[in-house]
Amino acid sequence: MFDIDSGGRRGSDLSEPGTAGPRLHGLWTHCAGERVETCTEKIPFRPPGGSKTRPQPNRYVLLDFEELELAKKAVNYTAVTKKRFDLAAFLADNKGELLPRAYTVVQVGGPGYPYSHRPPA
Repeated sequence: MFDIDSGGRRGSDLSEPGTAGPRLHGLWTHCAGERVETCTEKIPFRPPGGSKTRPQPNRYVLLDFEELELAKKAVNYTAVTKKRFDLAAFLADNKGELLPRAYTVVQVGGPGYPYSHRPPA
């Protein structure tokens, strides 16, 4: 899962990532079946959150790939970093070893934190 707009966007231009984006918020590998509990966590999950100083919402993307059975040991995760995640380079480095399955895009909007992360009143 990654945050396209980490660090804030330059104005309203949606064609560019944020100043620190894309930023990985979690990376799991070698999953058995359909359950995340069976995966190896490469980058610990960090839930989405807003910024008290940025009025613009952030776009978050969750990508699901199948690691092809013969290539599970060959996938290169060593170059993966949290900040400025280069998805195109990651896919090029692992061409033929990851099969895209699904994606989800969510938007966490406005200043402050999403409702689910606010402290109880």
